[in-house]
Amino acid sequence: MVKKTIIKKGEKKVERRYYISSLNVNVELFAKAIRNHWSVENKLHWHLDFTFREDKNNTMNKNALMNLQLINKFCLGMINKLKPFYENRSLRRIRKIMSLDFEGVMVRNICYLCLS
Repeated sequence: MVKKTIIKKGEKKVERRYYISSLNVNVELFAKAIRNHWSVENKLHWHLDFTFREDKNNTMNKNALMNLQLINKFCLGMINKLKPFYENRSLRRIRKIMSLDFEGVMVRNICYLCLS
């Protein structure tokens, strides 16, 4: 069990999450693994929503939705690799720059990725 205490605007909220594992590890190592897992999950989903507005997507076809999610994750990975090329600008700003001249930008981006 992991007990999480959140204090927001003076209001205290306690959540309990239960995990089942066959690992024989100490509490500190287990807590660190859970924090790392949720950190990655939160960052990924936040970027998918903020950069690609995934939460506003109302695609009904499951195959189309899965394909779109796969493309978004691929593009997110690619944009993350391109951050140094774009002087560490935000992912949303990089996406906007790329959308202005997609063909020209993609040639430069692919060259950058191949040479780095």
